[in-house]
Amino acid sequence: MVDERGHTDAGRSVKALLKTVRPFSASADEEIAGISRSVMEQFYHEGTLIFKQGKMMSTPCTLSRPGVRLRLYEDDEGGMLKEYSGPGDDFGALGIIMDTRANLSVEALEDTACILFPI
Repeated sequence: MVDERGHTDAGRSVKALLKTVRPFSASADEEIAGISRSVMEQFYHEGTLIFKQGKMMSTPCTLSRPGVRLRLYEDDEGGMLKEYSGPGDDFGALGIIMDTRANLSVEALEDTACILFPI
């Protein structure tokens, strides 16, 4: 079920993904079940800017569905493509840990979803 903000309960698909993503892949099934109950899955439509370079991140994300592109903008032009990311890849945690602004913008390449970890 998806709420008005596009969040849904993580469910079985998130548990299955977490079993393949470090550091969770080393966790027992009970731990993964507990983690999956505390996260949300946020859906983004193709072309949505998930977060913008220069802004503070509030939640680390792990991709659970198709990919995103990470771009470095040095001006208001299209930006330089830095990488493509897909299921199991993560972004945002380093900026939160270091209390710094995002150094890249992240845009959904297609309809995609991210697992949001509460902090």
